[in-house]
Amino acid sequence: ITMDFKEEAVVSTQSTGEQKQRRDQFSSGTISGGYPGDGFPEQSLLLQSERSSATDTLLDFSDVDQNQQALALLDNQDSYLQERERNIKTIYSKIEELGQMMGRLSQMIANQGETISLLDTNVTDIQMNVEAAHSELLKYFQSISSNRWLMFKVFGILIVFFIIF
Repeated sequence: ITMDFKEEAVVSTQSTGEQKQRRDQFSSGTISGGYPGDGFPEQSLLLQSERSSATDTLLDFSDVDQNQQALALLDNQDSYLQERERNIKTIYSKIEELGQMMGRLSQMIANQGETISLLDTNVTDIQMNVEAAHSELLKYFQSISSNRWLMFKVFGILIVFFIIF
């Protein structure tokens, strides 16, 4: 179970790294002067061909208020992305901690399984020893009981000899 979990954690780590690379690839860079306020980076592969072929559709934001609104929108998007990245890193670290705890838990369970098997073996040995001791006590009791009758017989014969002679 823990090996599967570790493999899943590695796969999750790799996919998180790939997502970050894709996000950096498609969202990093400066804003193009040709599309002010559109929020897409200059290095975006999706818009490079569109920008090269559509030079006549450039928007002109000459009004200062519109430029400020566009910059505020970009700042909001940037802060949202940074907050989301922090949250993803926090979740990732929590998953790593959980993986470590699961590893320690599986190790503790394995140790307890070994302890339980040792206890079971010891209980079986004790049961066999108690049964052997019981049979030895029965043998000793029988030998004592048979010796009593033998002693009675011997004393009886001696008494008979003393009485007769």
